[in-house]
Amino acid sequence: MLPIYTQNDFNPAYRKVILSVTIMLLILSGCSREITKPGNQVKEMPAFSIPPDLTVGVIVAEGKNAKVSPSRKYRGTLETIQENGKSIVVNRVAIDDYVKGVMNGEVSPSWPEESLRAMAIVIRSYAFNRWENARASKSHMYSDVRSQEYCGQSCEDPRSNKAVDETAGLVMFHDGKVLQAFSHACCAGRTENAREVWGSDEAGDCFIEKDCQWCRSSKHFGPWMLILEKSTLSRRLSADIGKGLTLKSIKVIDRNESGRVKTVEVSTIWKKVRMSGAHFRSLVGWNDVRSARFEITDRGDLIEIIGTGWGHGVGLCQEGAKKMAEEKMDYESILRYYFPGMEIWRIPR
Repeated sequence: MLPIYTQNDFNPAYRKVILSVTIMLLILSGCSREITKPGNQVKEMPAFSIPPDLTVGVIVAEGKNAKVSPSRKYRGTLETIQENGKSIVVNRVAIDDYVKGVMNGEVSPSWPEESLRAMAIVIRSYAFNRWENARASKSHMYSDVRSQEYCGQSCEDPRSNKAVDETAGLVMFHDGKVLQAFSHACCAGRTENAREVWGSDEAGDCFIEKDCQWCRSSKHFGPWMLILEKSTLSRRLSADIGKGLTLKSIKVIDRNESGRVKTVEVSTIWKKVRMSGAHFRSLVGWNDVRSARFEITDRGDLIEIIGTGWGHGVGLCQEGAKKMAEEKMDYESILRYYFPGMEIWRIPR
């Protein structure tokens, strides 16, 4: 702290120097940004509830003779275990190192810093929730779209690692626990309610539909198109309609409030089968039917599917977050838009 002087203590020249130094110190003190304290309202989790060596288990290989590609590098340790009659390789890794290994499987490290920080908190929240719900288990997540795309140290980038370090320990908290946060590539104008995809309303007001104006200029907005022969589509749907049966027709029965397909009806010569839009996507292929926001047209021997968006639509729209950051919104504002009702807490380290 600067001492207090009277006017008589210095001549005018010295007083001018002291004034300049004081102003400079005030400016510098205001320039330091405490990234890990959005709104200065971050709450601390009770330290006794978190082990000091918290690690998550990620399944990075599975099968009869599961092996990890020698080109892949992972932080932490690798362990091969037997589970449900098959061999799996589990990467035990510190939670923030896990986040670093997911970031570039989900978004580009060249994106604006605030969108990377928001994404780091989403990934960490999801991972912590999975760990919290299966503390005794050796594995908590998969390394693919069944959880989050994870490729370990091989995929890290200094830019996204910086965002993880700057938000170290920060998670979203809702209704007494860390939020199982989700994200997707592009919502195409409106996000989805979780119960429409997974039949769960666990997160309550955090996963309602939200209009999103920010992803409209994204290349993932669409439209995209898929054309399949009826025989090919029949094979992909065979688990539900029966092997060897060829579909005669397929149509959308209804849609939910976000405009996504709620129910699809597939007709064969023997029966009609109804399935959810999300289940239809899983059978045909997540990256072929990129979202449940689609139209189906029967063109004789061909089925044409045209849609917009990419992903399940629940939670944070990644392309929307990118645009919001480009428009100078900070990561806390981004998260509060897509996850209304959440709070930001810090995991003790």
